[in-house]
Amino acid sequence: MRFIIILFSLVAFLLSGCSHAPAPSPFTVAEEHPNTVAVLLPLTGPLAPDANAIRNGFLAAYYYSLKQGQSTTSINFIDSNQGNIVDNYMQAIANGARFVVGPLIKKNVAKLLDQADIKVPTLALNTVDNFTSNYAKNFYQFGLFTPDEVNQLANHAWQQNPGNALIIAPDNSWGKLQATILAKHWQASGGKILDTIKYQNRNQFTRKIKQTLQINTSYKDAREIKRIIGKNFKFVPQIRQDISAILLVSLPNQAREIVPILKFYYAGKIPVYATSSIYSGIENPGLNSDLNGVSFADMPWVLKNNNDLPPTLAALKAEISKNWPMSFHYHTKLYALGVDAYYLTLNLNKLLQNPNSGIEGATGIFYLDQYQHIYRKLLWTKIENGRTKLTNFD
Repeated sequence: MRFIIILFSLVAFLLSGCSHAPAPSPFTVAEEHPNTVAVLLPLTGPLAPDANAIRNGFLAAYYYSLKQGQSTTSINFIDSNQGNIVDNYMQAIANGARFVVGPLIKKNVAKLLDQADIKVPTLALNTVDNFTSNYAKNFYQFGLFTPDEVNQLANHAWQQNPGNALIIAPDNSWGKLQATILAKHWQASGGKILDTIKYQNRNQFTRKIKQTLQINTSYKDAREIKRIIGKNFKFVPQIRQDISAILLVSLPNQAREIVPILKFYYAGKIPVYATSSIYSGIENPGLNSDLNGVSFADMPWVLKNNNDLPPTLAALKAEISKNWPMSFHYHTKLYALGVDAYYLTLNLNKLLQNPNSGIEGATGIFYLDQYQHIYRKLLWTKIENGRTKLTNFD
């Protein structure tokens, strides 16, 4: 096991909140200001680039605090890819950790819950799927939890355009999981899923969308009319009229193909709501103009200009993009996760003690439910002229 000891600053960071929060947790953290914090991240192995981005976001918050002349505390960065996660965790506590951040990998979060004695406040950077039945005192599950985002997508789309929906998702485990969550939430709201298009490539998607939109039926009807009247006539293909919304799960490159195909086949007027995975986090109007009209939810760190972010977050974002430009380009959201992990070690008690107001961070507005799960409320945006335009600030 390898330890990297770094002096870390403690600074309170409570940002603006909003008016709604789930029921308060029955548990509170042991200390307002722990003097030693251990951070468990896979600093070697295949996830090292992701872990290093989170660590650097964490460190950026530290250096910012140091510049403000605040007091310091001891931080141990531990490579969770070395040895057993439970042993790593227990050793961190034996070495004096009064607060633990991590682990990052979901299976390690589950293993800690099942096997470890959670003696000190622990902020996991992932959430197990069954968090409503698998939680423990002192253990808080946080991170970029996909189901939270997908549920927000389905809820927002339903509020805007209730009725019948079409789901488009990649034909893999990631896409199938999100499509399942979307369908479940939509149907629970009283809607109907007309079809779920699972795609692997452009040609497959084109064939399936033509079939689902019933374009071929429209052309067949036109040929029959031409046969009956015996001459050519002006013809505009018609698609089915019972689709209220399209729910899209896609990565950026695929989304830039899918959305133009939808428009080509006369579905451009149907509202499209997508997960944040369609957007890299970097403004690129030339490429993103293919996504014009698509609405999606994402974190404030991505969607707000520096002028609109709280001063601390704006300063951190500017410094991170300057110090690690290439890494920041590819891991923007993970840097935000690292920043928030740092400030949550300081503000967890405030979150517990103020159940009716959230804390605004880089990745969203935080609420803590009765299952020790930190829920992130995201911001909604719509792409216009290749750029994101916020549709709400709450």
